[in-house]
Formats: sequence, C-alpha cells, structure tokens
Amino acid sequence: MDGVANIKISSDTELLEKAAESLLGMDQRQLIFLVTQVLEGNMREIVGSVGLKEMVQERQIVAEKIKENAIPDMKKLGIEIVNFNIQNFKDGAGTIENMGIDNVEQIRKAAQIAKAEAARDIAIAEANARESANKVAVEANQRIAEQNTTLAIREAELKKDADIKKAEADAAYDIQKQEQRKTIEVTSANADIARREKEAELFEKEIALQEKKLDAEIKKKADALKYEAEKKAEAELIRRQKESEAKRYEEEQAAIARMKAAEAEKYEQERQAEAKKAIAEAEAYAKLKEAEGIRAVGLAEAEAIEKKAEAQKKMGEASVLEMYLTALPEVVKNAASPLSQTDKIVMYGDGNATKVVKDVMTSTSQIMEGMKESTGIDLSALLAGFVGGKAASDPKREAAAAQCRRIADSVRAARPNTKVVIMGDLNDDATDKSITEVLGARENIKKLVAGELYNPYIALLKAGYGTLGYRDSWNLFDNIIVSENLATGSTGELKLQRAEGSKFYGNIFSRPYMMQREGQYKNYPLRTFVGNNFQNGFSDHLPVFIYVGK
Repeated sequence: MDGVANIKISSDTELLEKAAESLLGMDQRQLIFLVTQVLEGNMREIVGSVGLKEMVQERQIVAEKIKENAIPDMKKLGIEIVNFNIQNFKDGAGTIENMGIDNVEQIRKAAQIAKAEAARDIAIAEANARESANKVAVEANQRIAEQNTTLAIREAELKKDADIKKAEADAAYDIQKQEQRKTIEVTSANADIARREKEAELFEKEIALQEKKLDAEIKKKADALKYEAEKKAEAELIRRQKESEAKRYEEEQAAIARMKAAEAEKYEQERQAEAKKAIAEAEAYAKLKEAEGIRAVGLAEAEAIEKKAEAQKKMGEASVLEMYLTALPEVVKNAASPLSQTDKIVMYGDGNATKVVKDVMTSTSQIMEGMKESTGIDLSALLAGFVGGKAASDPKREAAAAQCRRIADSVRAARPNTKVVIMGDLNDDATDKSITEVLGARENIKKLVAGELYNPYIALLKAGYGTLGYRDSWNLFDNIIVSENLATGSTGELKLQRAEGSKFYGNIFSRPYMMQREGQYKNYPLRTFVGNNFQNGFSDHLPVFIYVGK
C-alpha cells in the first residue's frame, strides 16, 4: 500500500513545545525518516485489522482510520496531520486485480450458465423433434454445454464461497433469455470500460512512481556531491589547522630555547642560594645537638619519627599524622623522664606545678619545630589541617556537588535529550565522596543507564595520572563529567570519543615546557609564582580536555 500524508508543525503552544523538544537539531532528512516510520507503523496496524476487500473498496474509510490512529503518536512529536490519502495497492498474486473484476466474472458466469441452459433446451427440443436423426448431435452438444458450465462454475469457485455461488446460480436460473442477452452485452461493455479506466489509472500511477524514483535518485546524487564537497572543505580546514599548529609549535620551541638561556643563569643563582641554605641548616643542626638533656632525648625520639615519615612519605598526610600521634605520648614521656629521677623540686617566685608542665610542653614544641626544620613536615599545621581543614570544608564541596546535580536533573527533566557537561577544578579528587556519591558520577561507561553521569577521570586517577602534585603524589581535582546520553550517544549523533591510541575517554594536556625542571617542585606543573617568587610558568594545575564527535 502506498500513501501520501501532508503534515505541519502544530501552532498549539503545548504541541509546539513538544516539537521543539523532539525535533531540535534534526535536519529535513531525519525529520522525514522519523515521520515515515511513525506513519508506516500505524498503516501496518490498520491494514492488519481490515479485510482485503474492505481495504480496496473502502479506500477513503481505511485512510481515515490510519490518520485517526496516527494522530496521538504525531502529537507526541508536536506534528499535525493535515490529510492522508491511499494512492495505490500492490500484490504479487493478482488478488486485488481479480477482486476488481469480480462482478464482471459473476455476470459472465451467469451468462455462460444461461447460455448453456438455452443451448441445452434448444438441443433437447430439437432432439425431441428429430430424435432419431439428430440423437448423436444432441448428445455431443449436451456434453459440450455441460463442460462449459462446469468450467465457468470452477472459475467462480476460486473467488467466492459456496453460499454466494449457490445464490448467484439460483438467481441466474430466473433470468429470462432476452434479459440475459441484454445484460450480458451491457455488462460486457461496462466491464471493458472499467478495465480500460483501471489500466489508465494504473498507468498514471506508475508514471508518478517513476517520477518520484527519478527525483529521489537526482536528490541522492546531489546530496552525495554536497557531502563530497563538505568533506573536501573539512580536509582543507584540517590541513590549514595542522600547518598553523606546526608553525605555532616552532615558535614555542624557539621561545623555549630563549627561555633556557635565562633559566641556566637563574639555576646557577638558585644552586648557590641552596648551598648557602644547606650550610646554614648544618650549623643550626650542630647547635641543636648541643641542647640540654631533656631536649636531646626528645630530639632522638623525633629523629626516629622523622625516619619513619621519610619511609612512608607516599602514604599521604593521614599516615604521617597517625604515626606522629602514636609516637607523641612516648616523646612527652621522654621529655619528662628527668623529673622522675628528682626526689624534691623547690621553686621560687611564681614557681608551681604549672611551670613544670609548661617546661615539658615547651620541650615537646621544640621537638616539633626541629622536625619541621629538618624534614619540612609541619606537624602543627598538619594536625590543624586534619582537624579543621578538609574535614571542615567537605560539607561545602558536597553541598556544591548536590546543587550541580539538582541543576543537571532540572535541565534534563525539561529537555530529556539535553547533553550535560560539568567541569572545573572541583577541589576534590575524582574518587572523593562529593563526586562519586553526592554528584553520582560513575566510572564504568558500559554500565551507565539513562539519567546517570559519567566521569572519565576516575580511571585516569586510579591509573596514577593527575593534574597537580602534592608531597610526591598526584591529585586529580580537574574533572570533566558528562551525562549518559553524551557519553554513549544514546540520543542524537554526538558522543564521547577516545583520543587516538588511548584507552581513556578523559585527557590531560602535558608538555615538557609546562613542568618544573629543578628545585623543590621538580616534575610538578610549572607555576607562575611560588610565594612571591616569579617562576615564569603557567599554573600549578595541568589542563584537561575531552573529545566529542559523531
């Protein structure tokens, strides 16, 4: 069955909003394909529920049924059906064509039966008059008439059921001979006219179909030429971009070379400064070793803690803090141990028990200061950071994550096909609670379901990659999080892509000129400033990026 539908975007406000949501971003070809699929589904549903005879003879009624059935589905897309018409029916077995001439065959059958009966009656009458002379001729004519009648009935039986054939045969016996001849002549003429009209109609439809096929082929070729031209233009653009990138790279290398000369002089100055610093630290350490007995015992304990801290640097701040808290009672004990050897303490002036405690705590503080000078680990700051730093700020980052999720969900609720991107320095690693639990960013792209978020940087962090260095380990605070439909391409053509040669969907941009080459922050991102000292760098964070394409 071939049909033609005229459609339009609805002017109704509610349906217009649905059209904006459903058809946004579609070109004409995609829209035609979508509408065709909806109409074809409704045509199949109606065609399966009506008989072949009704479908052919009641064409307009069937077309209205298809239109009414399709209207709810089209309204979901914001589209109105102006009209729908059935143009043509086709079937390989010729059943429809046979139905078209069914009435002709019925009349022809009746005529053949009547003719046979008339011949039979004439033959019998003549046989009765000339019984002896024409007996053989009568019998022969009778057999021929019976055979013709049997053939006509058999052809009719292929098209009609038994009840209809019997009714038509009974009615045919009541038709008079003259009326039969007249009816046969008129019906035959009408059937011939109908046949010729049908042939002309089919011929016109065939011409129209061929014209449509020709138009489609012409359009297809035009689209192919257009696509080829667009690809050539894209290739030319990429070539120009590559040339521009190569030129820019050469300029960057020249700038780096100029930088290296200045950095060499700067490095020598820094090396001399570090040598002076080392001498000063050695002198300070020598003086420290000459401290009184109580402090010396405490420093011995601090030195043991220091060696453990160096062995466990990469375990992170939590491990260092735990180690210190474990050893702290012993440090205080040793600091106060000389007092246990004293039978009596006599104090003058404002001396009291508080002064004794103060002296012990002063010694402990001196131990912590000595560790800071020798190892760079500020236990006081570290302890304060754990008590009031990250723990205190976690609720704020989690609240920010919750707000981001609410905004993303509200946008997706209004426009389900919207592709969402959440990005920035989130001040939390990709595996922290604010990102994985509160924001709900998932690690496995293959297990995503509709409405979820995907963070490609979880896998990068677990593999040992990061964007900023701290205490000889990498953190990854810079995240790009995308919605499921952008990660998998479940709606539309755009989807997240891997970089060429990479197994990760997330990317970190890093070049040698972006890294610190020497000093305390060697192999860390080259900063613009360290304290008040200008480093001529970029940032203490490396940039991140993703690829999105079709």
